[in-house]
Order: sequence, then C-alpha cells, then structure tokens
Amino acid sequence: MKKSAANVDIVTGMMLFLILAVTVFLEFKLTQYMVTAANVEDALAVSNLASAIIDVEEYGKSHHIWITDCEKAFHIYRDALGSNLKLDGEFNSSNNNFLVGPVKIRLYSVYNVIGDAIEIHSFDGYGNEIALNYGKIGEVFTPDNVPVEHTTIYSKISFQVQGPAGLIIPGEKEKSIDIVRCNSE
Repeated sequence: MKKSAANVDIVTGMMLFLILAVTVFLEFKLTQYMVTAANVEDALAVSNLASAIIDVEEYGKSHHIWITDCEKAFHIYRDALGSNLKLDGEFNSSNNNFLVGPVKIRLYSVYNVIGDAIEIHSFDGYGNEIALNYGKIGEVFTPDNVPVEHTTIYSKISFQVQGPAGLIIPGEKEKSIDIVRCNSE
C-alpha cells in the first residue's frame, strides 16, 4: 500500500508541475502578444506622424495645417513603417521573431481640414489613390471611429504573429493621429 500511495503522490506532483509549466508558457506568450501589439501600435503612430508633411507656406499665410502632397506623405509613411517595424525591402519582418511573414498596408488616409471642410485622400498599400471624398467637421469619422476635427492621418495594417507550437495567427492594427493635437485615439 505504501508504494501505491507514493506513486499517486509522484503522478499528482508531475501533473501539478505540468499544469504550472503550461500556465507559465501561456502567460509568457500572452505577454509577448501584448508587447507586440503595443510596439505595432507605436510604430503606426510614429509612422503616421512622420508622414505629416505640412505645407509650411500655407500655414504661414492662413494658419491652416494641411498636407498638400498626400502621395508623397504615403511614401514617407511606408518607409517609416518599414523602418519602425524593422521590415526588409519586401515588407517582411526581418528582425523580430514574433512578427512573421509580410506586413501589408491595408489603408492609408489623409483627412485635410480647411475651415469646416474635410478633404479625404485614401490610398491602398501600393500608394494608389483609391478615393477622394469630402465632408464637414462633425460628420466625418475615421474607420476606427475617431471624429475628424483637425488634419488627421489614419492607417491600417495587417500582419501575422508566431503563436504557440508554430501556429501563425493573423492580426490587424489601425491608428488615427490628429497632427494638430499630436494625440492618438
């Protein structure tokens, strides 16, 4: 009888250790996901701000802050995003073992505010302008539901993260930056 009681204690101890190991591993992976999400969100925010190439001459004349060359702003955004996320020339993660595969720009939009009017330039991931729309302050929101009150830049990307046991998990992040207030929602 003593031998079987000892065996039960050993098996119980091994099971508790296994449960503890799995719990610690999952907590570690969850922390990695949260850190990666924060890093990607920060990269979006600073890349959006990097692309805020305002027309200084126009600001000097009218005190309006707006982006006159939205296509150039997109290319600056794309370069900044690649640098901030440490992507290679093909926009694949090159220096992060948690982001895997390609990072794709899904949408990049510039919301220029002049008076009460809003001019919206939207680009696909290749820099092609896919839409030019107009609106009024109080009526226009970015896709992540941020009201546009000042010139704002919005971007959305998709990516993949390395999950447990080699599992690839798709993810998306979007960010709006009000370049007058320099705050993000």
